Parts: sequence; C-alpha cells; structure tokens
Amino acid sequence: MGTNGVLKLRADDVIEKAKHEYEKKLAPITELMDSLFQKKEDLEEVKKLVPISTWYRSIRYKTEKSWSCQRRVVTKVCYGSDGLKMRHVVTSLPASKIPPSKLYTKKYCPRGEMENRIKEQQLDLLADRTSTQTFQSNQLRLWIHSWAYVLINAFRQHCLKKLHWLKQLWEEYV
Repeated sequence: MGTNGVLKLRADDVIEKAKHEYEKKLAPITELMDSLFQKKEDLEEVKKLVPISTWYRSIRYKTEKSWSCQRRVVTKVCYGSDGLKMRHVVTSLPASKIPPSKLYTKKYCPRGEMENRIKEQQLDLLADRTSTQTFQSNQLRLWIHSWAYVLINAFRQHCLKKLHWLKQLWEEYV
C-alpha cells in the first residue's frame, strides 16, 4: 500500500523516533570525522556506513471510498542516509495475535520472497509457457522447467555458498 498524508500523520511519532535514533548513531561518527578532517569534507559516504533505524507501527485505517471498514495497517519506517522510507502492509491478523515487527519480517517478507521465486521460474525459465496442443506435452514441459528450477536453486545454495565473490556477483545479477 502506498503512503498518504493520513498514514504519515498517524506514524509521525515513530518517524521521529527513527530519525532521532539514526541521528544519535551518526553523531559520534560525525564528531570524529570533523576532528580528523576539515569541515569541507563530504560526509555523505560516512553517513551510508551508519545502520538504518527501523521501526514498526500498527495503525487502524479506513479509506474514504474503497474499504467498507477499518483495517489494520502495519507500517515500517526506515530512516537512514537516504532519508525517510515508509512501507505499509494491510492485514486481517489482529495486533494481539502478532506484533507489527514479526508480522512484517516473518509473514510478509517471506511471502514476497516466495512470490519472487515463482516469478523467477515463470519468467526466467519460461515455466508459464504451455502452448502445445496436448495436456501430456504441456505437463512434460512444466516438469522439465521445474527440474531446471530445482537445479538452479541447488547450484545457488551449494556451489555459490563456497565462492563468496561469485555469490556477490550472482546476487547483483538476480
């Protein structure tokens, strides 16, 4: 879900916490750099080394027209050298059942990763192509594409793990 003014306003306290936390992490590094170098030195590269501050928040939200009732929206607020980044996930799971950070990291992110693997199989291995005239030939084609996918994943997990530099190259490509 995209960010809008209402969601940003309701997450304002979390945004301030993330910003304050990031600036608190950045302050000692900035002081050190100022003491070692001239004030004119560019600190943008140093700011990228400071870890991003990430906070989560549950918000009750209802759109003006398209939603019939209020829903739970989990907001992820990240503040770092690139500034503020917000993402939102709409869920029906109650806050009493799963906290916002776990919902986002343990439920939403793995689901997105699974969907990326499905898309990878369909687009990169052409597993969505079933253009032959018989069911059996289309089924065989899908089996072959699935085997290719299993081989690529096995290669990725077992072979690339041993070659750190090649793994980095593969991750940049994928």
